[in-house]
Amino acid sequence: MRSLLTILILFSVAGCEAAIDQERLDMEEKISSVIQIDWHDGIPLDDLFKVKQLCQQHPSLRGCKAVKKQIQDIADTVATCLKDQRSDLCQAAIENIKNHDISKMLPPAKAVNLPDDPFYFFLPTEVLESQANRFNYRLQALGWWWETWKIRIILYCTLIILTYFAWNWWTAYEEEQAQQAAEQYTQRKAIMQQEKARLINEERERIEVEHRTKIEQEAAIAEQQRQAAEKLAQMKAAKALAKLADEQSQIDKILDVTFKPVAKQRRKKKLD
Repeated sequence: MRSLLTILILFSVAGCEAAIDQERLDMEEKISSVIQIDWHDGIPLDDLFKVKQLCQQHPSLRGCKAVKKQIQDIADTVATCLKDQRSDLCQAAIENIKNHDISKMLPPAKAVNLPDDPFYFFLPTEVLESQANRFNYRLQALGWWWETWKIRIILYCTLIILTYFAWNWWTAYEEEQAQQAAEQYTQRKAIMQQEKARLINEERERIEVEHRTKIEQEAAIAEQQRQAAEKLAQMKAAKALAKLADEQSQIDKILDVTFKPVAKQRRKKKLD
């Protein structure tokens, strides 16, 4: 009997332990299914509230650390959005969380600064990051950023546009000046070539004139020399003729002196 009673007690204890293990497995499976929910489709506040209660009752359950982390993320979201309630995202988050029983079990949290420009990679909490597209947070941040910087952006854009047009004007002006300079250089070069050609022609003409003048002078000198030679020859001929005439005259005189008495005597004899 004692052996039978012992066996019954052991089976009862084993059955209770098996029931307890099954219950634990069911709770851990519930926790696992909740912590794996994609928050982009919405924050499972009801499920998180329930598994948080399970974790408070059974802290050793597997997945309770993940539940604690997600609850802390929700708390950080509330603290952050209470600090900055400009966005539709934060207003909706505060309204949904504050009106839920989960707000009573939120741990202390520290608010962080939300980006007020569209040039961010991630929002500081998973709740905000998962719901940002539903509430167009980046577009709203763009509006805040534009309101802050629009005057400077307009001034900078105006300055850039003015600089661009000024640069284009200056570039066009320099190109025009360069073109004018090139044209003036071409004109000056043409004028210089024309002047050089004119000077060459004038020098050629001057040389030709000098050559002709020299030829004419040489011809005049030669003519003068010829005329002088002719005059000299004429003078020499005249002197020779004069000398010859003088000699002839002297000869005639000698002949007259020599033969004149004889002639007279012959004329006398003839008369006699």
